[in-house]
Amino acid sequence: MGSLLEVRGLATHFYTGNRIVRAVDGVDLSVKKGENLGIVGETGSGKSVMALSIMRLIPWPPGKIVGGSVVFEGQNLLKKDESAMRSIRGRKMAMIFQEPRTSMNPVFRIGDQMVEVIMLHKKVSRKQANLNAVEMLERVQIADPARVFRCYPHELSGGMLQRAMIATALSCNPSFLFADEPTTALDVTIQAQILKLLRDLQQQMEMSLVFITHDLGIVAQVCDRVMVMYAGIFVESASVNELFENPLHPYTQGLMGAIPRLDTSQESLAIIPGNMPDLSNHKEGCRFYPRCPSATEPCRKIPTEMVEIGRDHFIAACTLHNGASVRQRKS
Repeated sequence: MGSLLEVRGLATHFYTGNRIVRAVDGVDLSVKKGENLGIVGETGSGKSVMALSIMRLIPWPPGKIVGGSVVFEGQNLLKKDESAMRSIRGRKMAMIFQEPRTSMNPVFRIGDQMVEVIMLHKKVSRKQANLNAVEMLERVQIADPARVFRCYPHELSGGMLQRAMIATALSCNPSFLFADEPTTALDVTIQAQILKLLRDLQQQMEMSLVFITHDLGIVAQVCDRVMVMYAGIFVESASVNELFENPLHPYTQGLMGAIPRLDTSQESLAIIPGNMPDLSNHKEGCRFYPRCPSATEPCRKIPTEMVEIGRDHFIAACTLHNGASVRQRKS
């Protein structure tokens, strides 16, 4: 199965006063057709900025894509003008944002916003666009789609509005979808329903899905493969089963330790000490070094490139997995 999206060396910087914040600092990413990929990491690790960069939605000023390539369906999106990108967004590549109440326009009805997207990308009449919108609302399991079509965003609950936003994103049958923490503001029952809905729609539409989250538990429910992001770079990549059974990078191990478990008698969750590093003060060596419980002096100089340590299992170079341990994993 071929790759739908190939990202190489993507770098996005923000220029604020005399500071240059390297929010995304040379990442590589590949997504196959029909694949479910999870991107996980703490707040501030660069997940959302990377997704917005791929879709060319970084505002200038202060943000700027300064390097790399984003090849989607064989075309480098970084070389396209804004008019060409507008024809791709929504029609071929779409995004579900974190908070629907700030993403949907509060002064327009749900149906009007959906119809605008449909008519922008499809040569259909307004009447047909209205029918398509109602059908899409029904497809995301909204009980009374005709009524919701006429509603304003403030008239819907959080879960209902999120379904309407998913319907809007999928209204033109895109082949690629970013879901940027779409369940963050929802209670656990609605969250489970939205996750199942996304998974079902992805399979029905044979669409590639990149699910961005800080919650490894959600990744286990939705994704086939996962990439762990920290301080603007990826530090580990593996299948979901492999990552949960054999997390290798100390940062991934820290995230795993913070997951609540029912089969233990732990009184408190493990924590990762310290804070995310200042991305405007770039230093060589492992970026997790200041917070790593296993850090040694050589970690200050080790390169950050990803190395294969097992079949389709990659980590950022780490002194814990040099030498014999690497050879053992490859044998």
